[in-house]
Amino acid sequence: MNELKSRVLLDKVLQIAYQAGTHLDRFYDGTIDFQIKTKSDNTPVTNADLFVNQFLIEKLTALTPHIPVLSEENCQIPFSHRRQWSTYWLIDPLDGTQQFINRTDQFAVLIALVHQNKSILGIIHAPVLKQTYYALQGHGAYKQ
Repeated sequence: MNELKSRVLLDKVLQIAYQAGTHLDRFYDGTIDFQIKTKSDNTPVTNADLFVNQFLIEKLTALTPHIPVLSEENCQIPFSHRRQWSTYWLIDPLDGTQQFINRTDQFAVLIALVHQNKSILGIIHAPVLKQTYYALQGHGAYKQ
């Protein structure tokens, strides 16, 4: 990917991360009620996790239809299939679900673009803290 395309992609994915954060804010501040369930591994999942998961999958797929998306919330894709991917999006729509539930403000949206088993783009957006960290291979890492 050339430098200009990389920067344009980063800017677009940052906007998606901010939008995802806005959705999480609406659940967190009580604008939308959130429900809690327990996953098979005994960890919590909320409807906020699932809503933002679907949002990210739709937005990233629309942006890069040829790149698959792997998420903590939908990792049913067999490894035998995933291992053939040279490039994919890796997301956690709500990293820190327990902290979200406990209302500690310590949660974030995570988005990474992985190519040849190396992260080449990464974003951590903590909406309540209004902090965003991002990196692009060959261009450094930044805090916004």
